[in-house]
Amino acid sequence: MALIKLILVFLLSQVCIIVFFSVTTSSYALPYPAGAGRGTLDCGHFIEKTTELDEDGEISGRSYIHRLEYVQWAYGFLTAFNIRYYEKNNTFKDLSPVADKDVDYEDMYNKLVSSCRYLDSQLIIEDEKNFGMAVYSIFSNLPEESI
Repeated sequence: MALIKLILVFLLSQVCIIVFFSVTTSSYALPYPAGAGRGTLDCGHFIEKTTELDEDGEISGRSYIHRLEYVQWAYGFLTAFNIRYYEKNNTFKDLSPVADKDVDYEDMYNKLVSSCRYLDSQLIIEDEKNFGMAVYSIFSNLPEESI
């Protein structure tokens, strides 16, 4: 009888732990509006969010912030791609065409827009027309670093 009580207490505690962790972790999975998940958005959404204009015809402040967020995400992706590339090939890609001190946000943004437009014109599968794929297409065209 004591063994059955111990098993029931154990199972009950396991259920409580599972419920507790599922409730607490699901609250952190809510979308955070300041840039989380940018890489999974499609290219159309990227271009739409970064080209909104104010009443005076200038780019809106919100669009400018979105541009900065996307460019920062792109730099993060490029770094991750470069690390993975090194793991496979024992050499890095040369990131200076996209991350040099002479390359500013507008240059990188324009490269991202061009990459998205290229993907829109070349790919048929909608899932491959996302922002992460656009960054990868930029990365794949970078030269290898000469050491």
